[in-house]
Amino acid sequence: MKKETTCFFDESGIDGASRYFAVGLLKIGDPTALHTQLENIRNKHHFYEEIKSTKISRLRYKVEVEWIDIFFKSKEIKMCVMVVDKDKFKLHYFGGKDWIRFNKCTKDFLNNNCDGDEPLKILADEKPTQREDNLKEYLETHVFNLAAFNFVDSKGYDGIQLCDLLLGLVRSDFEGIRRSRLRTRLVEKIRGDLRIEDLKRRVSRPNFNIWIYTPKKV
Repeated sequence: MKKETTCFFDESGIDGASRYFAVGLLKIGDPTALHTQLENIRNKHHFYEEIKSTKISRLRYKVEVEWIDIFFKSKEIKMCVMVVDKDKFKLHYFGGKDWIRFNKCTKDFLNNNCDGDEPLKILADEKPTQREDNLKEYLETHVFNLAAFNFVDSKGYDGIQLCDLLLGLVRSDFEGIRRSRLRTRLVEKIRGDLRIEDLKRRVSRPNFNIWIYTPKKV
């Protein structure tokens, strides 16, 4: 049996009027080594706030550029992203309940990213949820080779924050969101690292995948 792969999980665009929502999974064999590298960058810049793709400043930008460099230089980290066009997968197919749509898409996404008999240990950013939302229980019974799925406070996990950063930049390219010149530079940096013109496409790289969810029947 293979060793468990630690994964950091986050979502973007679930709430609100955005056209797309996206789910990200940052897969890594040794999260301790990654944490040390990211923490060293924090110490270098004396920056200890939570990294969020929705926030930007000159100091944040410097830290985020170096975090992205760490990601692309590593051969041990893989980022997987699923993007869902809400206009093509409307809520009325799910009784108007967004959490059912999210659970269904997330289940398909995780099963699509299980490599053979690779057990996944997933740490997800804890967010307020509707009382009837049973994401944890649903995934534990519908995802192949899921060793564990646990909610944690992302403030204590730089891996989740890196996942949030990369995920948010991908979705912002789909949405055409440009909140600031610095955020645009970060999107352009990822495009350049992947050697593609934009992120609004299917991407399959050894360390970076973007999967555009297409329902079989709607």
